[in-house]
Amino acid sequence: MQIEFRPTTADDLDYVVELKARSIREDLERHGRWHPDRSREWVARSFAPEWTRLIHLDGHLAGTVSLRRAPDALWLELFYLEPGLRGRGAGTAVLRRILADHGHERIRLDVLSGSRARTLYEREGFVLESVHEIDEILVREPTARGDGSAGDADYGAIGSGYTNYRQPEPRFLAAITDAFGDARTVINVGAGAGSYEPADREVTAVEPSAAMRAQRPGRLSSAIDASAEDLPFADDAFDAALASFTVHQWADLAGGLRELRRVTTGPVVVLTCDPATLTRFWLNEYAPEVIATEARRYPAPEVIADLLGGAVTVTEVPIPLDCTDGFSEAYYGRPEALLDPGARQANSAWSFVAPEVAERFVSALSADLASGAWDARHGHLRTRPEFRGSLVLIVAR
Repeated sequence: MQIEFRPTTADDLDYVVELKARSIREDLERHGRWHPDRSREWVARSFAPEWTRLIHLDGHLAGTVSLRRAPDALWLELFYLEPGLRGRGAGTAVLRRILADHGHERIRLDVLSGSRARTLYEREGFVLESVHEIDEILVREPTARGDGSAGDADYGAIGSGYTNYRQPEPRFLAAITDAFGDARTVINVGAGAGSYEPADREVTAVEPSAAMRAQRPGRLSSAIDASAEDLPFADDAFDAALASFTVHQWADLAGGLRELRRVTTGPVVVLTCDPATLTRFWLNEYAPEVIATEARRYPAPEVIADLLGGAVTVTEVPIPLDCTDGFSEAYYGRPEALLDPGARQANSAWSFVAPEVAERFVSALSADLASGAWDARHGHLRTRPEFRGSLVLIVAR
């Protein structure tokens, strides 16, 4: 069974409303809760093109699903399949595909009391968390990857060669070091290969992925195998904390940030991307699925700020033309670089889209570079000293 998740637009709202009626109207009537207008209002509140997808099975429209990111979990919502698919294993196949992509995150969902769907979810590891009148909240806790990766990306599969493309950008490091002030001891959580660990501080690195720990250079201390949500340190153990290019991968954002605050007496510094500004980058023209994936994964800066509390600043970080840290926007003026499969692999968002997306991207960009079409639209970027994209530095004191 070939499963595809295709983007939605605002025009798809009516289909979701109608599909919900076809799928669970009987269950709602059994509870005396079927009201067409209220049902539409509920779907309209839950529906959003940035996280709602159309499910296609073997090329045919078969249903919908939403994966809405909240601070402490990924919510699986609007998961409806055409009634004619019942009993054919479609629900199990789609759910397992979702879990293959997101099983390393905490996932919550809401089912009606007495619904047959609960059996399906329980078979795949969901357990009852709470009951609210006729609604039952089920949760599935994250499972570790083979190499220990605790977030949504499997660095055991994509992490090899990471440091060939992701080297610390000196200007980013300078901004981070400045934010630390006079802090002497720093905990770096989700440390990866140690890109932004300042040499003049005493750094304790935490990284759950064995593949990433193995790529730390010899000049750095070994990283401790642990995750952001459960740091094995006493309260107030460090002067400052760092989380660079990592919070979007945490299974429990609120829990991870709470842990950073717990073990730190001074500033918490987060280098991340603002999902609201990702579309500034020309990649959105060629691979909108990649940008949409990143937008779903990255928490908004204001969410991070609220969770950290205290005096928080959010500062836009300019990206230099010769940026040595090869995240996608680093290539804003060097489009040829993203034709390299290794450069794309060093950006985890590509691991969440179908191979056909990468093939289409390479074909279209290669053609536009050869014809001059890319340069006609974006050639000015080749000499622009810096690009103001989605990168932000969040400092909570």
